[in-house]
Amino acid sequence: MSISIIVEGEIDKLFVRTVFQAAAVKEAEAVAAGGRSSAISLARSYLSFPRQWVALLLDADTSDPVQVRPAIESALFNPQVARAAFGRKLGRLAMVRGKFEPQNMLVDLAPKGARVDYALIIKRLLSRPRVGQALAECSPFDELLKFVNDAASLDSVAGDLVANDDSNSSV
Repeated sequence: MSISIIVEGEIDKLFVRTVFQAAAVKEAEAVAAGGRSSAISLARSYLSFPRQWVALLLDADTSDPVQVRPAIESALFNPQVARAAFGRKLGRLAMVRGKFEPQNMLVDLAPKGARVDYALIIKRLLSRPRVGQALAECSPFDELLKFVNDAASLDSVAGDLVANDDSNSSV
């Protein structure tokens, strides 16, 4: 059995790996495909393998407030995650802006005068204590963990059935 979570890029992969580490998930891997269309294509390819579980996690690529969150980074602006990531409660404006413009808000929250390296900001935030656990408890990561746990359970049952069938056929 193999469980693969296909994501667009390395930052998305870092988020998934942080959540998996916090939730002690060892049965699944995160795979960065190098962009949206590559992720979709790779997920289709993975689905052709036997006993392969695949989840595709993409950014919505929209800032329309009626639609879903635009980027995986917006999860950092969930109240529990923000407190763990930033070490303090953020103001209402920062929280709302962070949900719809997470990259701009993260850059604005960086210390003034500091060289802004977006990937480094994300890595530092994700390495803070309790951030992975807070992420694991919010969308879309809670659904992702449910998928991984369900897939692992179903595959275990399927493996038991195959093992029982093999032992019965050798008689």
